[in-house]
Amino acid sequence: MTAGATVLMLAAGISAFAGNGKYVSICLDNSADVHPSNMIFAERKASAIFYGIGVQLRWDVSASCSASSDPVRITIADLAPRDAPPGATAYAYPYERGHLVVIYDRVRRLECHCIQNPALGYVLAHEIAHILEGINRHSESGVLKAHWERADYEAMLNASLRFAPEDISLIHLGLNNMLARR
Repeated sequence: MTAGATVLMLAAGISAFAGNGKYVSICLDNSADVHPSNMIFAERKASAIFYGIGVQLRWDVSASCSASSDPVRITIADLAPRDAPPGATAYAYPYERGHLVVIYDRVRRLECHCIQNPALGYVLAHEIAHILEGINRHSESGVLKAHWERADYEAMLNASLRFAPEDISLIHLGLNNMLARR
């Protein structure tokens, strides 16, 4: 196979993926002023997790989100708001369909002996999944596990922490319902 044919096949696959309508608009308010390189790394990590289940995340900053259809709104807060659940790194209200808060000072404390900590990307993926599923539940394992343990953080480092099969089904079901309302 020639390099040109490989590039053409890859482009066709990306076009087909983008054409299936399985995308989620994400409006991000980085109130915590997370360094841009850390934010980009986290967005790419969350995007890769969802891409693995056939869902594309489209990131935008909150100032230009008004044109987005049915977006997920994310606020990255530096400190925990008064109504934040004790100890939680983030929280979403899945029945409100659309807003989640990441508590960056708590995410920052998640220990990682690595160059770039993947935890923020996994926290984003976890909370976006709650919004897309539209129900308040956690899984026994994977990205939507209620409390990650050392083995889960190690899996994050080698990008092997994934959604459990039941979460993949619920995410697609919720996303199909969201797309039907567009």
